[in-house]
Amino acid sequence: MYNNLSAQRYKIQPDEKVSNVIAYTNSGLFWGEIILKEQLRVSTWLRTAAAPDRVCMFNARMIQVQPNGKATPILFPELYIPTSEILVFHLVPPDSDPLDYDPSEPNRKMEPITVMTAHYRLDATIRIASITNLARFLDVVKEPFTALYNVEITCPIMPALGCMKVPYAIARQQTAIFTYRN
Repeated sequence: MYNNLSAQRYKIQPDEKVSNVIAYTNSGLFWGEIILKEQLRVSTWLRTAAAPDRVCMFNARMIQVQPNGKATPILFPELYIPTSEILVFHLVPPDSDPLDYDPSEPNRKMEPITVMTAHYRLDATIRIASITNLARFLDVVKEPFTALYNVEITCPIMPALGCMKVPYAIARQQTAIFTYRN
């Protein structure tokens, strides 16, 4: 498609920032640059009222997920992904946001879990109340995206993608299968 990405296709306002993100969908893996207001936390952006209907990525790349496929990216100067199609979203390492919780908060625990969504497997931890369990947490929490911590992401049908390790990711709860990790 596009052999080379064009030069910068956007202008940044003084109150904006550029961040590199990865979005996982049923059809592929997308990564590129997004523009957000400086005060927004990129990692939690899609969990807020500020989330757009479509995520606009500049200097984007896509890998189509297919069994034992090659991890050869397709380049796009600009693309728009429907937010409703995003299954997993996070910053490109080594970038990270500050923690979105207070580690000294009492009565909370980190529970090791595995999340499976489309072609992706996420081994992570989830932060829940110490008196609850995963089933009750999923029954009560109705947010579209669930926060995951210390995440290892793989694509079992396409091992060439390897393992992505990120401190924080969000997964679309409606399309995810959750289980305890051994």
